Amino acid sequence: MNRFPRLALAALLALSPVVAHAQAHPLAGKWTIEYTGGMRIENGEPTAISAKALLTITEVGDSLVATLHMEPNPNLPPRPDGRFAALKAAGNEVTFKQRSEAKLNMNGEEHTTTAISTWILKVTDDVMTGTLGRELEGMQMELPPPQPVTGRRAP
Repeated sequence: MNRFPRLALAALLALSPVVAHAQAHPLAGKWTIEYTGGMRIENGEPTAISAKALLTITEVGDSLVATLHMEPNPNLPPRPDGRFAALKAAGNEVTFKQRSEAKLNMNGEEHTTTAISTWILKVTDDVMTGTLGRELEGMQMELPPPQPVTGRRAP
């Protein structure tokens, strides 16, 4: 019996590099999402203003970095792209915090404050669900509860 082929095969297997591919985080990628982009409150009655955006989530080291590019909306002023990050967590749900400038019109007077948005996003296959809650820094006003976020993986 010739042992050479078995030895050659064993040596080949021992010398061939083993490549361990890290699996991408389930949220990584491009998503078309719908969410509450603003809120109109008249006479104490809140009305949600729907928005659509392209949400791109990339892995950078131990973090997930999100870029939000909102589609033009006649009911909302133009906004620059938003950028926010979170530590990568095991599983398919991540909580992002975002700070941005918010303009409020109260009784005809415009105010600028900092909005703190909490995005809780979960993905199952190619479907994203979650919520978006907002706080206004330094404002003592009742805001609506977190609003739904829905999306699908972009082609």
